Amino acid sequence: MFNKKLKIYMKYMLLITGPVYGSQNALTGLLFARNAFSSGNNISSIFFYCNGVTNFNTKYSPSKNEFNLVQAWIDLNKKFKVKLNVCESASLRRGVISKKKNNIDKELVYFQLVGLIEIVQEMRYCDQIIQF
Repeated sequence: MFNKKLKIYMKYMLLITGPVYGSQNALTGLLFARNAFSSGNNISSIFFYCNGVTNFNTKYSPSKNEFNLVQAWIDLNKKFKVKLNVCESASLRRGVISKKKNNIDKELVYFQLVGLIEIVQEMRYCDQIIQF
C-alpha cells in the first residue's frame, strides 16, 4: 500500500578550508556541491575559510589545459545562485586582499567578503555542515 519512497532533501552549508590548488579539498567540495544540486538538495551557502580563501583569488591563471577552479565556483554561483562567502580576516592574512581593498576585482560580484558571524548565522538554517 505504501510503496512510494519518501525523498528527503537536505539543506547543506559547505565550509571550504582547502586551498584552490595543492590539495583535493576544494575540488571535492565543488563536486559535492554540483551533485547536491543535481540531486534536488540545496546548499544555503559556501563559506571559504583559512586557506580556502585562495579560491577567491582570481589572479590565479592556470594553463589552458588545466581546470580553473576559481571560475568553476563563479559558474556554480551563476547557475544556482548559491552564496559564496569569503572570510575577510583570513583573506587579509593570506594577502588575497589588502586593507585598502583596491586590489579586489570585478569577481567580488560573485563572492562576498564577510566575517565569522556570517557562518554562525548560516548554521542556523542548514541541516548539515560539511567541511572540505
